Amino acid sequence: MDKTLPEHLANRSFALNEVNGVPFAAEITPILAFAGDMRISGAICNNFTGKAELKDDILTAKYLASTKKMCFAEDLNELESNFMRMLDTGMKAVLDGEILTLSQGGHSFAYRLENNNP
Repeated sequence: MDKTLPEHLANRSFALNEVNGVPFAAEITPILAFAGDMRISGAICNNFTGKAELKDDILTAKYLASTKKMCFAEDLNELESNFMRMLDTGMKAVLDGEILTLSQGGHSFAYRLENNNP
């Protein structure tokens, strides 16, 4: 796909598949869902929701509402912290078939399409 547009993500839900090119395996599967109006919701350890913007292939979501609990595993705390910081400052978003890759500064999160109507 040449350019990822909001309508390509609208009403779709994705499950985390890889982090920095390494298959993601944990007791939980982090999700990321997009509504038709570009509201996003998801969870790693904490649930989050808010308004996102996709402009020039950069996905940004500032001022997300989120629960605030500790993850059961320290590596998940770090993963969640990095992901939320990257969403706040903006990540390159590339949708290639059923894989949505979000990246910034050498870090990447690859999500696989879970369904088309979250």
